[in-house]
Amino acid sequence: MPKAIAEEFSVSRAWVQRVVQRRRETGEVEPRRQTRWRTPILAGREDDLRRLVQERPDRTLAKIRAALQISVGISTLWRACTIPGTRRLHLHETRSKCR
Repeated sequence: MPKAIAEEFSVSRAWVQRVVQRRRETGEVEPRRQTRWRTPILAGREDDLRRLVQERPDRTLAKIRAALQISVGISTLWRACTIPGTRRLHLHETRSKCR
């Protein structure tokens, strides 16, 4: 039965089983509130990041991280440089530098 329901609504069988279990245990089947994700660590620092890159285009991501004085991974800085839909920073082809 969960397989047919899952196929009908294009969801996984595990999801259907969790809903059935929740109904059995608590009696509720309403959608739960969406999880609130934490604020990105670089939120509000985009202008600082852009300024640092424009000042010295050959600065490495590690040096940018040190200049920002925050504990953030290199990959997080890389993603901040390449977020679609924002004013993009030009990237160096080696992935070790932003410019």
